Amino acid sequence: MQITGVSFADTTTLAVTWTAAKGTVAVDPCNSVVANGPVFIGATANTATGQVNSNMSLLKGIAQADDWVNAGQTGTVSPGQPIAVNLTTTNTTCASNVATSRIPRDTYQAASATKGIVGLQGKPQVFFQPAVDAGKPNLSVIQVRAKSPVREYLLTDGALPPAADQRRSIVDTAKCLDCHQGSLYQHGGNRVDNVNLCVECHNPAGNEKNVRVAMGVTAAEAYDGKVGEAYDMRNMTHAIHSAQNGMALVYYRTNGIYFFGTKEALAAVASWPGSGCQIVAGSGAPSSATGTQCNTAITTQVTKNHNFIEVHYPQAINNCAACHSDTWVQETVNATKGVALTTDPGAAPWGNQLDDVLMGATAASCMSCHQSGVQSTQFGLRIHAFGEGWVPTTFVNGRQTIIDAASTIP
Repeated sequence: MQITGVSFADTTTLAVTWTAAKGTVAVDPCNSVVANGPVFIGATANTATGQVNSNMSLLKGIAQADDWVNAGQTGTVSPGQPIAVNLTTTNTTCASNVATSRIPRDTYQAASATKGIVGLQGKPQVFFQPAVDAGKPNLSVIQVRAKSPVREYLLTDGALPPAADQRRSIVDTAKCLDCHQGSLYQHGGNRVDNVNLCVECHNPAGNEKNVRVAMGVTAAEAYDGKVGEAYDMRNMTHAIHSAQNGMALVYYRTNGIYFFGTKEALAAVASWPGSGCQIVAGSGAPSSATGTQCNTAITTQVTKNHNFIEVHYPQAINNCAACHSDTWVQETVNATKGVALTTDPGAAPWGNQLDDVLMGATAASCMSCHQSGVQSTQFGLRIHAFGEGWVPTTFVNGRQTIIDAASTIP
């Protein structure tokens, strides 16, 4: 699959063109009969054949400086998250094997925003013979792993930004796949083998505080003592890979609680109730915002599967080349390009980023990897990082305050 263009159909509509091929042969993205070729949109579930409902969608994000933080987005959305639009036979048409999907144009953006990004996610379906399961000979349709493409565009006219203005190259997806063979395939398998798609959601403004708030969990009650945890790709990847050094990483999600670290770090959390389906410590009554209960008999507190992932990273932690692209340079982050990390997204509505507590991009990059479970050592590391970067605080104009200040540095 490939996104070939973005244009403005009218004042309210973004037209995204995309194509697909089976091997080297172009196919019709609007084909609806799996026996005739891959099906991307319009399929309905058929348990007899294994066919499922189509799940293709477009993710649409807006940059501030060089990261897709979606500043100014309104509504009850998670902090920093892009807009997702499901693709259907109503909003997508095809001609000469080119699909055109029409989705709402941007109604939000920071004053400094100049570019956006669209990402195509989901799994096409194909006819497969012989059947997947010999015991069920009628099963003949499977979902296939197709890399999720992205395309940046200028907010002025939809054109591709000049190469020098496109998002900097930081991580090489091919290097990720050296270790994560067959597993860089997340969120229902809809987001496949492309870190440039991952960072649409895993951006510096992404933080799961909204989940903790919905559960009624305060910092004092949380397993990590935080109001929320950032899931920016930099923060998440560095912190997981370095969690074997003693500083655990905890994420609260509606599908479960995830603790990355060592057995020693886990044992130090007195409130951790154990793995499996457990009551979330400090939580209140469940609601639609907290997702499905793993124990429906309990109605006074949230119950979620608690997952302990013991980290054994098979690389030296200072081997940055294991993940970073060959063009990446180990130096302080250009604060006019890489933006500050949200350590606390403030209060709902989450689209307002002016009340976010921000940590400078360099401090966030360094401190998400260089951490210690020993309190005195961690204190020293943070003093150094904050002395060389931006101490976590709120700024009058949010990230723009830092961007503007960095722009004046010779």
